[in-house]
Amino acid sequence: MGNCRQLLDHLCDYLDETGTARQTAEVEQHLARCRKCRILCETTRQTVSLYRRMWIAYELPADVEERLMTALERQIGRISI
Repeated sequence: MGNCRQLLDHLCDYLDETGTARQTAEVEQHLARCRKCRILCETTRQTVSLYRRMWIAYELPADVEERLMTALERQIGRISI
């Protein structure tokens, strides 16, 4: 990974641990050399972590979920692929 732009292309995969072993190694090599990207990576990691801790999943009441699914099915039926 030669430059910061390339790091950005792989940052999400790196943070989610879904990239290939080669991509991960390249990102880590770049981070070892580039202070700005290390700061970006750590800031992004902390932001995602805070968001995930604050996220509260709410369960929809059954009648609301049923109406929502019916409306979605109607909309999907109108889309031509």
